[in-house]
Amino acid sequence: MQRVINFSKYGSNVLIVSVILTLIGLIYTFFYHGGYNWGIDFSSRVNINLSIEKSDIKENEIKRIFSPIYKTLDVKSIFSPDENKSEFSIMVKSDIIDYAFKTEVQKTIMDELKKTFNANIEVLDSYFIDSSFSSTLRIKSVFLVLGTFTLILIYIALRFKLSYAIASILSIFHDIFFIVAFLGVFRIEINSYIIVAILTIIGYSLNDTIIIFDRIRDNVKRLTDNTFLNILNISISQTLSRTVLTSVTTFVAVFSIYVFTEGSIKDFSLVFMVGVIVGTYSSVFIASPILLKLYKKIK
Repeated sequence: MQRVINFSKYGSNVLIVSVILTLIGLIYTFFYHGGYNWGIDFSSRVNINLSIEKSDIKENEIKRIFSPIYKTLDVKSIFSPDENKSEFSIMVKSDIIDYAFKTEVQKTIMDELKKTFNANIEVLDSYFIDSSFSSTLRIKSVFLVLGTFTLILIYIALRFKLSYAIASILSIFHDIFFIVAFLGVFRIEINSYIIVAILTIIGYSLNDTIIIFDRIRDNVKRLTDNTFLNILNISISQTLSRTVLTSVTTFVAVFSIYVFTEGSIKDFSLVFMVGVIVGTYSSVFIASPILLKLYKKIK
């Protein structure tokens, strides 16, 4: 006989503690740090695409040259059809962007690369992105996440009931706000990798929640002589081992990425590890208790 734990008993306390921590994190972010650490993807910047007439140059070599000169920059390799050349996209973040600054950055980059590699440098393309465009990208990213929430709401409402959908959305909102607070407190740079991590966390957390909700729905039909509270606790107990094992194996895999990588991928894996932990306990202690409160009120 499987032991049934009264998970709903702890749901309110877990939710209160988690919400308090999230609010503290958000307040700390805006009042102490003054906001988020937006990465180059969402900031005004100068972009220089260039070719170096020398093969096998690595991104880290370019970063080492310019890190002492520019506080925030990013370097990405570009595929070169000529195997004797190395091509890169170099982005330099700045609050003030104009043609004079772009020209100055381009000249500095050209001079330093020529001096370091003693090779011909060809500028393939150069441009700057101002703050209005980067603000548009931030807004689009927010709408992308909100659009994901809307599709999830429709999907779960069609597959289950509206009460299940609302409980799932509220649980995922909790997860995302917790991650957003975490990003702000620890000044993790928000770039395209982090947006991907947030969307991945939404999918991961939703998967856990749907598995529990699917078992609840089956048990509602099967265990007709039980209260919904008992059915909820039985269902969570039945799926708990699967939830924990999946979370542990996922966490271990992502942790190995965190240990053996650096830069944006390292930040991605760190955020995803936090998301795995938050998504796991929210599926058990937050989504299901919310469903319990909504089940009788919203069909």
